[in-house]
Amino acid sequence: MTKNFPFLENFSKDFLKLRKVLNLLDKIKLKAIEFLREKKKIPRPELIDGVITQSAYSKIKHGSRRLRMDETEKLLLRLNARNQDIEDIIGLIKNEDLTIVKEFRDALDHPTEEKIICFYQKIESSKHQKIEHLRFSLMIENHFHDRYSGIPPVDYSVLTNIFNQIAETDYLTTLDYQFIGDFTIFLSANENLFQKIVTKLVDIKFSEVYSIQKTVQYYLPQALTNILDILVDQHQFTQAKQVLSVYRQYIDYFNDHQYKLLADYFEYRLNYFSAETIDDQKKILDEIGEFLKTVQILFPDMNQTKQIEQSYTRLKDGHSLGKPLYYFRKS
Repeated sequence: MTKNFPFLENFSKDFLKLRKVLNLLDKIKLKAIEFLREKKKIPRPELIDGVITQSAYSKIKHGSRRLRMDETEKLLLRLNARNQDIEDIIGLIKNEDLTIVKEFRDALDHPTEEKIICFYQKIESSKHQKIEHLRFSLMIENHFHDRYSGIPPVDYSVLTNIFNQIAETDYLTTLDYQFIGDFTIFLSANENLFQKIVTKLVDIKFSEVYSIQKTVQYYLPQALTNILDILVDQHQFTQAKQVLSVYRQYIDYFNDHQYKLLADYFEYRLNYFSAETIDDQKKILDEIGEFLKTVQILFPDMNQTKQIEQSYTRLKDGHSLGKPLYYFRKS
């Protein structure tokens, strides 16, 4: 039959590939469910009774059957868990990708030429198959090309294509937020793309974001922080106020007090750069100094405290009125 209709043969092959991938994903999900079942000390027969047969359970475990959505929901009900918990557990289970993430973090935390080049070469062959590996590769090229001769320059056309997709999408993924946060300075060099993406961030509806996976709660404020930082430094005060308003909405929805410190500090910086006189700037610097003293007492070891300290030092060292830290490159 398929010999007379070649397109059906291709469709059949593609369908089988897709089914194999979906079965693998369900196999991983079941592994996380098993992990949680064992932690909650629930016997397997008790968990699956009336939901799924032992035979079907074994087929899913071996990647030869799908785990239906209704079955997943019933199993999660008995585990007193959400899909988000399963996603988090998948991240805890040791696998190749988690090992790569750990190696990447270690390479950035303690960079040496040998370590950076070794990691870069390890992911070079897979960066066109895995988006996370592509992101790691671009970050290493961006940060280490000038330091190590074994690291090539960034292919900026790749980043431009990614940001073009982000600018046109109606739904921002966690990876979209990561790319915005990781490559904000590159993004700011393209005025058109930068403005489109700032508009998207300003239009975020937190009532829709609130219930989704917590990785958004991790990457979204990073993206907002870097965008806001550049807007203030570029003296784009109107947009900076809009993004700061979104920033505070994020804090209210997710009750994130760590980022509240940065939001308060950004408001000081915004007032500092938009001040009309040098005397006004000096007064705001004094206010920031008092604010920083309080933060240092309450949260001495928090990352945000260190960020504020470094930024405050730069302000004191003479970033005067009319001299933002970044400019759009017109080339």
